[in-house]
Amino acid sequence: MNANNRTDAQKDASRRNGHASSGPKTREGRIRSSQNATKHGLYSPRTVLANESQEAFDRLHQAYLHEWNPQGQSEHDLVQDLTVYRWKLMRVRNLEDAAHDSEMFLQQEDYDLCYEKLDPSIRHHDAENSLHNTSPGLLEFYGRSIARLQRLITRVMNDLIRLQRIRLGHAPVRNTDPQPVDPPSDSENQRNEPENLPDKGKTYAEPETFSWTCAIDKTKLHPLVSARNVPAPEEPDFNDWYENFRNSK
Repeated sequence: MNANNRTDAQKDASRRNGHASSGPKTREGRIRSSQNATKHGLYSPRTVLANESQEAFDRLHQAYLHEWNPQGQSEHDLVQDLTVYRWKLMRVRNLEDAAHDSEMFLQQEDYDLCYEKLDPSIRHHDAENSLHNTSPGLLEFYGRSIARLQRLITRVMNDLIRLQRIRLGHAPVRNTDPQPVDPPSDSENQRNEPENLPDKGKTYAEPETFSWTCAIDKTKLHPLVSARNVPAPEEPDFNDWYENFRNSK
């Protein structure tokens, strides 16, 4: 229907509906509304997410400023881009590690029931396999994001070196001396994890040896065995099959 052919009742209804909701009124509401489209934040201009540390980001930025000693707006912008891309690269790597850790945590009860001791590589393999089945494309997405951010970091560093070479007349000499940093505060980056964690901060033990001791009746795991415990059929003997085939000719 053409907008010019609308009836008076339709126009009145549109005006009433338009006055019913005109978006958030308070400052807090507008801030929440501005984040409605945020999903994973990998390519978002809002660099430091709500569960990340602004202090850690600022320290990373100061470390790059100390190393590159930029002069002028263009060099400062490139150092800012370098900080942002490196921050997002660390985030994606953490997401990838967290996906495997979370999957191994979900599988922990089954492994504890079945195995007395377990090779960590088996848990890693099964977690990877489960992620491919339950979240297809997730690990590939993380891999593409990591590769993309690494390319952006390399490009920014090359542009920064080129600008500084033009300004200085020679290749820039970066300040490789470590920058003194203040120790983090007690409240910074606290994580909601149980106390007395094992080594490497894992929430489960990672034994070094593997045993096939299993508390589950493995016959029930055989795909050809029914619930009535009917034994699986034996594999046919090839020689007997071939002899019968020749006699049938």
